[in-house]
Amino acid sequence: ATAAAATAAAAARVDTVTVDADVALRALRADFASTTIEISQLSFDRLCDLRSPQLAQLVRNLAPLTLRLGGTRGDFLYYNVSGAQRDALPPRYGRAMQQAPWDDVMRFVTSAPLRTSGADGGPVRVFFGANA
Repeated sequence: ATAAAATAAAAARVDTVTVDADVALRALRADFASTTIEISQLSFDRLCDLRSPQLAQLVRNLAPLTLRLGGTRGDFLYYNVSGAQRDALPPRYGRAMQQAPWDDVMRFVTSAPLRTSGADGGPVRVFFGANA
C-alpha cells in the first residue's frame, strides 16, 4: 500500500518550469545546421550527381551549413581508389567505390565555396562520417 500511495502522490504533483526566452544559456555555431548525402548513392546507386551546378548552388544557398558525406550504407563501402582490380572485397564490406565517383566527390568538396573540415574557406563545411 505504501508504494501505491507514493506513486499516486508523485502522479498528483505538479511541477512548474519557467523559461525566459530573452536569456540564452548556450549558443550554437552558425553552421550547426547540417545535411547528409549518403555516400553509397554517389558510388554505385548514382542517385546524386555531384557534377550538377544546381546541387552546388543548393548547398551554397543553405550556407552556413555542415555537409556530411556518409551514412549507414557508407560504413560498409570499400574505397577502391587505387585502380587495382579485386576478385573479392575484404570482410565486412558490401560494395566498393571506384576511382571515378571518388574523383567526383573530391571535385565537389574542394569547389568554392565548399571547404573540408578544418580548412579555411567558405561558409559550408564538409566532412566524411562513419557510423561504425
